[in-house]
Amino acid sequence: MNPETSVVERDDLHDLLLNLAGRVPDDGLAMMRTCLADGEDDQVASMLVTAAKTGRLTLTREEAQLIRAVAEEHGEEVSGVEEAPRAEELPPPPFEFSAEDDDAMDEQDLIVVDAANRVGGLLGLWRVMRISEAEEVRIYLGETEETADVVELVAEVQHSLAEAGAEPRVEMFTEGTVLVPYHEAALAAAELVWTAEPPSPIRLARVFDGADPETGPFFESDHPRLDGDRSQRVLDYLRGGEVVLTTDGLMDDVVSPEQVASVPVGFRSDGTWIWSDSTIYYLDRYRLAPEPALVEHALAADGPPSALSWRAYHHVLAELSAPAPEEPMWQAS
Repeated sequence: MNPETSVVERDDLHDLLLNLAGRVPDDGLAMMRTCLADGEDDQVASMLVTAAKTGRLTLTREEAQLIRAVAEEHGEEVSGVEEAPRAEELPPPPFEFSAEDDDAMDEQDLIVVDAANRVGGLLGLWRVMRISEAEEVRIYLGETEETADVVELVAEVQHSLAEAGAEPRVEMFTEGTVLVPYHEAALAAAELVWTAEPPSPIRLARVFDGADPETGPFFESDHPRLDGDRSQRVLDYLRGGEVVLTTDGLMDDVVSPEQVASVPVGFRSDGTWIWSDSTIYYLDRYRLAPEPALVEHALAADGPPSALSWRAYHHVLAELSAPAPEEPMWQAS
């Protein structure tokens, strides 16, 4: 079957296989990805139908439709697909994920990067241990350019790992892909071991003007204020930042001390700045301006912040977990 005339697009099949990770056996998934890169869509269809026939593979409606389409295109019996269990949304994966103790790149990491660079388009690489009762397996996850040939990337990396005697457990997704719970859980625990470009500097915005050792943080009486359209524009921008750290904890209001446990302290970011929800609170309630450079940044924006890439998200978390500066933490949080 000529891929150019195929009913099911190659990239759609890649995304389907990506979403099936953790739900079908690793070896079978790797084999299907190799077949997809080799243009053997008929083999992919056959293996997908076989997986559905087991009755142990729960599918979303969209997944079932795609498997049915590729199966019918290649003359496969689709009754097993029709009978496979359905789910409105995918549940959390039945695995634990954990970063490895050593965060330095090792020989296997270099094999993955070298293989990916032969194809091109890899932007960031993570590794994580997937833990189940049966085994612990190293998994690689890669974020790629939107224009990258992600099918060839996966196949090349799998082949290189297998040649080196390593398990070819590789998950590649293009920048902006909405990931399923399996990959979200894996990335949340994973170590970012390589990026194509060094990260851009990220600034952590201060909230307060200072902190008293006895009474805590405070605003100076002449702290700048924002009013009118400028205030609303900055508020809209800050509220649109992606949540990167949440907490149930609340601070007391330092302007109105009777407002106990009323100030949120989570963090948001646009990849260039990180700011606390406290900043939003004090701007909204008292028009107390955020740090001047953050105000300028928000007013200069053409629209709301873009969603963070997974690379940017990990860089932001690294900044938040970096050793505290010598100035009081209260000024930033």
